[in-house]
Amino acid sequence: MPLDQFRVEGRPIGIRVKWHDETLWFVPGLPEVKRLVERGVDRGRIWTAGELADLMTIPAPREDAVQTLAQIKVRFGGEVSSVALTEEPLQ
Repeated sequence: MPLDQFRVEGRPIGIRVKWHDETLWFVPGLPEVKRLVERGVDRGRIWTAGELADLMTIPAPREDAVQTLAQIKVRFGGEVSSVALTEEPLQ
């Protein structure tokens, strides 16, 4: 299912990966984030369709780079707010 369709029609998907001992969640949007957070799931473990779409804007992202970003997101309980498409330092 394409991400734009997942954003409209999707349901939360729990993902287990070998490099993290807790389930990661892919969800359509913020209402699902709210429900999972209310159930005790840390925001850093939840990826919205929009965050996944931002991640996919990185040309040919390496697996280790995606893993590192996901671990940072989990560690800090964060959310993806933007993805820089150049390697120039941000000011």
